[in-house]
Amino acid sequence: MKDTKIRYFVILPIVVTALSLSSVYAQGQWTWETNTYIEVTPNPVGKGQSVNILVWLDHAPPQTSFFKYVGWNYTISIIDPTGKTIKVGPIESDPVGTAYYVFTPEIIGTYKIQCRFEGSTVNVTAPVGLMLLPRGTHIFKPSLSRIVELNVQEEVVEPWPEVPLPSGYWERPINAEFREWYKIAGNWLGVPFAESFINKYTKAPESPHIVWTKELTFGGIVGGEAGYGINFYTGLLYENKFTPYIIAGRLYYNMFWATFGAAEQLKGVICVDLRSGEEIWRKEDMPQISAAQVVIFNSGTQSGATAYLWSAQGSNWQVYDAYTGRLFTTITGASGNLAPRFGPNGEILVPILDGANNRLILWNSTLCFTRGAFGFMAQTYRPYSRTSFDWKNGIQYNVSIPDVPGVQSVGIIDVKRMILVAESVITVPGASPTFVHVGYDLKTGQQIWIKNWTNVGWGAGGTSAPGLIGYWGKGSGEGVYMFFEKEKMRWHIIDITTGQQLWVTNPLNEYTKSDWSVYDWTVLVADGKLFISGQSGCVVAFDLKTGKHLWTFRQESSGLMTPYGTWPHFGRLNYADGKVYFAVTEHTPTSPIFRGYRMYCIDAETGDKLWEIPGFYNGESVAIADGYLVTYNGYDNRIYCFGKGKTAIEISVSPKIIKKGDALLIEGKVLDMSPGARGVPAVADECMGEWMKYVYMQYPLPQSIHGVTVELYAIAEDGKTISIGSATTEPLKGGIFSAIWMPPEEGRYIIIAVFSGSKSYWESYATTAVGVIAAPTEVPTPATAEQAEATRSAIEALQPLIIALMAIVIICVCLVLYDIYINRKLLKTKIV
Repeated sequence: MKDTKIRYFVILPIVVTALSLSSVYAQGQWTWETNTYIEVTPNPVGKGQSVNILVWLDHAPPQTSFFKYVGWNYTISIIDPTGKTIKVGPIESDPVGTAYYVFTPEIIGTYKIQCRFEGSTVNVTAPVGLMLLPRGTHIFKPSLSRIVELNVQEEVVEPWPEVPLPSGYWERPINAEFREWYKIAGNWLGVPFAESFINKYTKAPESPHIVWTKELTFGGIVGGEAGYGINFYTGLLYENKFTPYIIAGRLYYNMFWATFGAAEQLKGVICVDLRSGEEIWRKEDMPQISAAQVVIFNSGTQSGATAYLWSAQGSNWQVYDAYTGRLFTTITGASGNLAPRFGPNGEILVPILDGANNRLILWNSTLCFTRGAFGFMAQTYRPYSRTSFDWKNGIQYNVSIPDVPGVQSVGIIDVKRMILVAESVITVPGASPTFVHVGYDLKTGQQIWIKNWTNVGWGAGGTSAPGLIGYWGKGSGEGVYMFFEKEKMRWHIIDITTGQQLWVTNPLNEYTKSDWSVYDWTVLVADGKLFISGQSGCVVAFDLKTGKHLWTFRQESSGLMTPYGTWPHFGRLNYADGKVYFAVTEHTPTSPIFRGYRMYCIDAETGDKLWEIPGFYNGESVAIADGYLVTYNGYDNRIYCFGKGKTAIEISVSPKIIKKGDALLIEGKVLDMSPGARGVPAVADECMGEWMKYVYMQYPLPQSIHGVTVELYAIAEDGKTISIGSATTEPLKGGIFSAIWMPPEEGRYIIIAVFSGSKSYWESYATTAVGVIAAPTEVPTPATAEQAEATRSAIEALQPLIIALMAIVIICVCLVLYDIYINRKLLKTKIV
């Protein structure tokens, strides 16, 4: 028997037929014949390929409790081609009687596979659920399935063809057949106070191209009587104006800023399309979002994921449909902080450590909705099935934990390894505290290790709030946790499974060249690296396994603008697609606010700057999903969405019909079709920062901006493709490109302009046509009467000259003949 929370990966639905019931449930004994069924797929199969062996019975197992289920026990017999028998089981079925086994044959030939139902005796004391059997003893007799012959061959069975990842623009929803696309379709659930702000399942912006902006509230300079440089309140740090969540291409954020003590009064949630910024819905009476969730539920009657938004108002937690914003249910009597971590199936886990009474509690959202359900209801995830649920239903365990010196509290939570690290602080007058760290197995609540730390300072909070793994100066990920020894500017990296120290950084000012590193208590772990930042305004990277220093990223000097020598940072780092996003911000900026703040995109491997954009951005207000990054800019209090923009090409040729041997002019434009700046010229990646400043932030028009390259082709009537060449657009002249081309032959040509895309834009193309005709043969034009008369007059005027010339020619001919005669006569005389 198993708890109802346990689910199976593969479940074959069966039709549960009602068994005959007695009108009076009298105690008795019944014996049932059974039939066992089996399927093995695929068949035939290639050597070394896996097959699924599915088995089930013609009866669903009768249930006797709302909290436990009875499953059938099966044994599978496999005889390989050599005659060797492999026994598998017993395997317990799911609540509808189905079980499966994955088998990988390694020998070519015929396998014989058969399943045996072992039989079962079930004592029904009270009929519950759908299988309402009479009270009494029910004996289900053993049975054998048919024998399936599995043919194993050398030739493998080809898997279903994969769908390649998109190379161009794509949208939501993603076809469920495109399974491989999960790699680029991660959500951003905005876990508050999480140790890392990472999305490993998305592409991320490679340039500062802005897709759209949206106002949050008044922002920027107040103007007039407010005085020089006075700006509207940014909300930092304690009234952050933007807390983004992204699910399936939809961006959710609270209408008003999150603030201590006023969240219940400042209601309102907005949902917009991530790609366009267009508002989808607005719920002004909806409490502020505390969490977003995508939960996966697989059972006999339901399989797949559903999405929810959560709000917390005192001891009541509301659950909303993420698609419509409609209230589904309320969880009453809630305890703990709804700043959740997510289990392997997206279930919200809320650990509560009561240090005063030495109790550890784990609350599970899925258990809250399914505990007490039975039969069909136990096989479905339906928060909307009731208007309210008791929070206590979700308590997975409430266990006693060993006493430790002091009062322990939650410090680090690693849900991937299901380990919680608690901390107790023991202070001694005149000396730094002793910090007791305790590791707990979150699956059971059992203590797994304990470690005392001495002579490591007071933690990021200093003497007023000692603690190594309190709110700041801590982090975790990839099997380690870490704490900051502020006094020596060192980070300690600890194995979270054992509590043993792995390595310690050198003082950070060795890398940053700044003693402001005493406040470098922002940390992020991603892809085998540890990234550290803070008041020094630098980012320092280490190899997580070896502790080797990899690189240090430094901002430029701030000159006279700040007293720090650069721009200090207080907030989170963000990571996606091999990039670190460093949104530099202050804890509590003054007004006028410092100029020169930036967000940087840094190559995580090399530490090289990939791009930057002006703005007073906040790492805690960054969300990255579907290739887009959204955040808000305290310089103008607007939401900014960064990512690739759609483009369009305009193309024309003139003239449209030409003679062979003539040239034509091809001209057009490449335009940015992003919602925020539809129709502005596209520009080169290296100029994107300056161009975005002009287009969106009212900076002056740059004096020099490079365009994008367009490839031009012609397709002749016979299908032959001719490369015309390339042309570069001129953004400061409206984005125009042009080229002159002479078609080689007569006929019709399709002219194609192709923009292959860039780090900033998606590709686009456009076509037009031109006709080339034969050049006509030239025919002499008859002279007019006036031309003939003029010619005759000219000839008559030349007549005397012509006669004189003819006389001269005759005289010359006579002289030549006479000369020949004399010469011949002299020659004869000489011979004689």
